[in-house]
Amino acid sequence: GDPLYATGAAAEHPRLMLHSEELRIRHPDGGQGMQFRAKAPF
Repeated sequence: GDPLYATGAAAEHPRLMLHSEELRIRHPDGGQGMQFRAKAPF
């Protein structure tokens, strides 16, 4: 968890609980656009 911003059970979690539903980047070889999606499981 994050000891500065998390409270209660979230502060005791063994890792940061961050999630991004979508990520868009350009591939370093050639610059082709890439998109990744992952729905939040909560």
